[in-house]
Amino acid sequence: MDTARLLALFTKPYGAPAPSEAQWRELYADDVHFQDPTQEKQGIT
Repeated sequence: MDTARLLALFTKPYGAPAPSEAQWRELYADDVHFQDPTQEKQGIT
């Protein structure tokens, strides 16, 4: 993953197609921990 590819995932204009699940999976470790004010999830499975 290089800088250009990473920026392309996070700087999509409104209405542009979202990144695919495969594109997101290659960015995160299997044991990633997601947390926001309403939910928490361990891992990407």
